[in-house]
Order: sequence, then C-alpha cells, then structure tokens
Amino acid sequence: MFGTGFTALLVEPCPPQVEQTSIARPSGFSSRPSLFARRQNQEEPLKKTARASFLQLNKDYAVERLREESINEFGNENIELQEQDRHERRWPMLLKVVRSPHSETVSLAITCLNAIWIALDLEFNDALTVLEADPLFVVVELLFLAYFGGEVVMRYLSYASTRRACRDRWFLFDVILVTLMIVEIWLIPMIGLTSGDSSDSGGGIGDASFLRMLRLVRITRVIRVASYMPEVMIIIKGLTVASRSVFFTFVLLLLITYIFSIAFRQLAQDNLFLESELFPSVPATVLTLIVQCVMPDQEAFFQKVSQNGGWFMGMLVVVFILVSSLIVINMLIGVLVEAVQTVSDVEHEAIQIAFAKRLLREILCDEATQAEGSILTQEEFFSMLERPEAIKGLVQLGVDHVAAKEYGKLLMEDGEPLTFGEFLESMLLLRGSNQTTVKDLVTLRRYVGDQFSHLHDILLEMGKNLSRRLAAAQAEKKEQQLLKEAVKKQSEDVKEALKAGEDAAAIQARLRPRTFVFDFSSGSLDAGVPGSKNMKKRLEDFQDTVSFILHCATEHDEAVVRITSPGGAVIDYGFASAQLMRLRQRGLKLTACVDKVAASGGYMLLAQADAIVATPFSLVGSIGVLAALPNFNKVLRRYEVDWLQFTGGRYKRTVDPLSEPTEEGIEKMKQEINTIHDAFKGMVLQQRTHLDMDEVATGEAFLGAEGKERGLVDRLATSDEVLEERMEVSDVIEVSLAEKKRGLRELLEGKMEAAESLVTDCWERATSLGRRGAVELKDPQF
Repeated sequence: MFGTGFTALLVEPCPPQVEQTSIARPSGFSSRPSLFARRQNQEEPLKKTARASFLQLNKDYAVERLREESINEFGNENIELQEQDRHERRWPMLLKVVRSPHSETVSLAITCLNAIWIALDLEFNDALTVLEADPLFVVVELLFLAYFGGEVVMRYLSYASTRRACRDRWFLFDVILVTLMIVEIWLIPMIGLTSGDSSDSGGGIGDASFLRMLRLVRITRVIRVASYMPEVMIIIKGLTVASRSVFFTFVLLLLITYIFSIAFRQLAQDNLFLESELFPSVPATVLTLIVQCVMPDQEAFFQKVSQNGGWFMGMLVVVFILVSSLIVINMLIGVLVEAVQTVSDVEHEAIQIAFAKRLLREILCDEATQAEGSILTQEEFFSMLERPEAIKGLVQLGVDHVAAKEYGKLLMEDGEPLTFGEFLESMLLLRGSNQTTVKDLVTLRRYVGDQFSHLHDILLEMGKNLSRRLAAAQAEKKEQQLLKEAVKKQSEDVKEALKAGEDAAAIQARLRPRTFVFDFSSGSLDAGVPGSKNMKKRLEDFQDTVSFILHCATEHDEAVVRITSPGGAVIDYGFASAQLMRLRQRGLKLTACVDKVAASGGYMLLAQADAIVATPFSLVGSIGVLAALPNFNKVLRRYEVDWLQFTGGRYKRTVDPLSEPTEEGIEKMKQEINTIHDAFKGMVLQQRTHLDMDEVATGEAFLGAEGKERGLVDRLATSDEVLEERMEVSDVIEVSLAEKKRGLRELLEGKMEAAESLVTDCWERATSLGRRGAVELKDPQF
C-alpha cells in the first residue's frame, strides 16, 4: 500500500601488521578522525610493554611516537593556556618576565657563576658554617640565596595554580636546592647557636661530615647548566636509555671473565709462580683478568703468562683479550653510539616540535586570528597564512607557505574546521626536512585509489544518465518511424480509394485517426481491500472499457488512459495491468497520464504505456510491496482462549492474526513478498528497460519532476494538454460505461438483493473472523 617523555625509545619495533593497518589517508585528505587518533588503539598493547623492552631501539618509531604525543598534547595545552590567560592567571606580568629569553640568559649566567663559586668556596673557605666564614663568603652566599629564592617565587607566581607548578620537574628541583641552601645558611647555624653546639662537635646536626655532604649536594645545580645545552642532554639521556644494555654487557663480560678465570686457575695449580702471583684463587683470577686484560698494558701480562705457563696459557690470554677487549668492549661502544644516535634524533625532533608548538601557539593566540575554542576554520586558516609574521614563522619552521596554501585546500576540502592538534600535525608534515618513506607512498597510493574510486562512481552515474537519454531518444526515433510508416500506408489507402471513385470527404472521415480516452481510478476507501465489491465492479467496468476500445479501434488509432491510484491489492492491479497489455498487443499506441497520484500498483499500470505523462507535483513510483496484519495471540492467551487451526500443507497458513507467529512462517512471508517485488520490477523493466532498479525500486514515491530525472516519467504535462494536442490530429473519443436506467420494480429488487447481501456478509464476518481476517489482512498489497 502506498503509504612528551622518551618511553618510546624503549619499545620494540612496531610489528609489520600494526604498521600496515595504521597507514591511512592523511588527515588533510579525509575527515576526522586523523592519523594519530586512529593509531591510538592499535599502539595500546605496545605502551604496556614499553618499560620491559629495553633491548631494541627503534629511531623511526621513537620519533613518530614523540611527534604523535606532542600533537595530542598541543590542542589541550593551547586550550588550557587560553583558559589560564582568561581566568586563572594571577600575575600576568611575571609570566612575561619568566618566559623572556633575557631572563633565561641571566639564569644561565648566574648558575654558571654559582658552579664556579662552589669550587672557590671549597678551595679557600675552611669554615663549616656560613657564620664562621669570612664576610665575603657570607655576602656571596646570601646573594645567591636571594637570587635563586626570588627566581623560585617568581616562577611559582607565574603558574595558574599550585598543581601546575608541581607538575614542572625543574621547578621542584630548584625548590629542593633553595630549601637546602636555606637549611645550610640559616637553619643549621641558628640551631647551633640556640643549642650551644659547636660546628666541630662529634654529633648532632652540626656534625662536620653532615655539613660537608649538605654542601656537596649544591653541586647538583650544575645539572641546570646542562639543561640549557641540548647536546649535553642528548648524551645524558642516551646514557640513561642505554643503561640496561650497558648493564647486560657488563654481565656478559663478567661471565666470560669467570669462565676464563676457572680455566686459568685450573691450569695454574702445577705452577707455583702463576698460582701464587697471578691466579691464587678464582676471585683473584677474575680481578687479575679484568685489571690486566680488559684494561691497557696487556703485553707484560701476556709475557709473564706465556713464559711461565707455556704456549697454551699464552693462547688463552690472547683469546680472552680478543673476546673481552676487542669484541665485547667494542660491542658496548656500538650500543652506546646507537643509543646516543637514537636519542640525538629524538631530541632534535623534540626541539623542532617544541619550536613549532611555541610558534604556532603564538600565531593562533594572536588577536587577528583568535580561534573560537579549540578549532580553526577555513577562513581563519587562509587568513593566517596571508599575515607576514605567520609566513616568517612558517619559513623558520621549514614550511613553504605557498605549499601550505595548496595543502590547505585538501586539508579543508570537507569544510570541517581543524583542531589545534591537527593543525600542528599538518604543519609538521609540510617541513622540507621530512624524508619520504614507504608509508608515505602507501598513503599516497590509498588516497589516489580513493580519488579514482570516487571518479569511477561519478563516471558510472554519468553513464547511467547517458543510457537513459539514449533509450529515450531511441524510443522517440522508433515512434517517428512508426508514424512515417502509418502516414505512408494511409496515403496508399487514399490513392486506392480515389481510384475506386470514393468521395474525398468520405475518405477523410474514414481515415482520420481516433484517440480513445478512458479512466482508471481505484478510489480511496476500497483501495486496500482486495476483492471488495466496489473494486470488483471497477475492474469489471475497466475490462469492458478496454474490450470496447479493442472492438472499435483500428491500427491508426491510439488510446489515452488517465490513472489515479495510490496502489492496492496485488491481484487487482495485476488484472488491470493485463487489460492495458491487451491494447499494446493489438498495436495501439498507449499514453498514460497522471494528474495526482499513480504510485505503487498505480505505477504498474503506468509502466504498460508507451509514454508516461505526469504533472510536476504528482506522485509516481513507490515500486514496493507491503503486507501487514495485527496479531491477537497475546490477547487470547491472556483470556485463556485456545485457537485451533489445522492445515494440510507446510505453508498453507504462514501467518494469521490469531496464531503465534513462528520464525519459519515470518521468513516464508518475507520470501513471498520479495518474490512479488521481483515480479513487480520485472514487469516494469519489460517496458522501461533504461531504469536503474536499485535506485527507483526502493518503495519511495517521487514527485513527477523528480520521476522524470530518474526515468520514471517521459514528459511533464497535464492530461488536458495531451488531449488538446490529440484534437489537432485526431478525433478524441471519451469512453465510459453507463448503467441502464431501471424502473421501480428493478430498483426495489436491487435494494432487496443489496440488503440480503449485506446481512449475509456480516454473518460470515462474525462466524469466520479468523479465516476472513487472515485472508483480507495478510494478502500483499502495492
């Protein structure tokens, strides 16, 4: 019916299958999620084993992990900093002072002076406490304390909250050093004065060894000097990363030394000199081998062993030197070099990313390009690239701003805004220093493949439209050919009639074509009731009308049917379609017109015509099948009423209103509906072969204008316009059946028959509710 740490350095190389599945179109070529977001779930198992996998270093994977973590953090950091600038910043001026490069230079200089002063203090100051030292040392210590203490206070006040201050490890490190300076300069002397203890007493807080250790801790401030030198930090972090490999290398060296020490100890038992001087015991032998062989100056040791122990022990010394000094130690050097190289690459990448984050944050936070929230729109993106300071910053980052504009067209092709993390990722991808990898080629290949797939879909759609136009042109050409043949034959008939002496006026009247016009309207009340008397009467009248036209029409005539129907029962519209097929089989040209609606079963009738004409806002299509019925089984069970039904076939009754539906019955019902739907589509395709059934046979109803675009309709016009055109070339005859007027007796007899039929029908409905309900409601409808 119509109706940023370095844990990445410690993980194993990414397995091939993970790397392959993580390759996807770059974020600029597709909508969200981006590349780093898609890889997050795939790398989760690797994160869990990061601390346990020290043995293999993967530079590329470490750099990629660092870049992705920085990109993930960039957007959140930028939003957080914006919120701090708006609401939480307690001392905004202190933030500018702390972040100033001049402040960083002064801090580096003071830290270097403090490191030099520690050496001078140890060299020329023999006092254990500040109060016992010369005034020069006291003043300098107080100045250093004042500077470092003031620096710590300024940095603390520049933070938005204490929680954020505690997240800064360097800040906590400086706080600890300043606290130790306060303890050394003020707290310990004050305790000593109040308690009367001297600095050189044997115990207590003023113990000399304790004070020396406390002062020695201050030398750790030199680490801050190293923090300002990336190269030094690279080497330190490289040693840290390689510490596990170094440890196991030493274990291997110890095992080799232990094995050889047992051999030397066993062979030296018969030689008093070797046993007493070099190999008196296994631990002493191990120590001797390490000191004499792993370290330099092995020649003297080899001479002693070879002269006193023979050639075999000399060869053992040579083998040990080769294995330990040349192989193991060189292997250790290689591990260290590899670790330092990996950390160096990662550190340089971290420096570049930190510079990019700072530069892009300055650009994004500028008033001229202030983005709303955490997104960057297309207009803001291209407007930003036009600013001189942005171009200068991108050049410093190694990004070609012209290429950035071109890439931005692809980046924003879906019209969606960018997050700050995705903006940072796109800028890092455009650096000229990036090397092309196999992953980039595979990504490009996938992107090109997607574009070709999209182009293929466009060409396929164009091909379908072209085939529809060609089919329409061929139909028009065939119609013109038939018209020419009819005119030619008519001319020959006229010539023969004139030769026979027939009057010209009579010939013209006889040969003038006729257009028979008739209607099919299913009504609205009985359209969904199969086999109803009203619908049965309409179908009988429709059959008689078609039979009358076939009886009167000649080969020069044509027919026009005006259809108004939203659909109905399958059996009814199958019968009506067969009547229209009779006209086409006789050779009459049939034109179907729809002024309001001809959908579902109504379109099945339209499809039998040679030409379909519809108004722009009429409804056509709805090529689908529907079957529905209520089920009262739960109601019967509620009142403990049993419904007994006996069938003589497996599928005699699949679904009915009173029985409990089964899965088998439902599937069989769906199968029957699909079979009817396929038959419906096949009947339409017989006359309209150019239709794309996957597009139009979805059960949707279309307006007449949209139906013309999809090939469901041939022309947009009203039925009156079609008839006016036919009047110019033919005699238009409207065919309708009229009932014979009945007298009073026939009228009374008809009323009595109608009343009797009504009573009988009501009785049958009351006594056979299940059977009639199942038949009437279950039958599929268009």
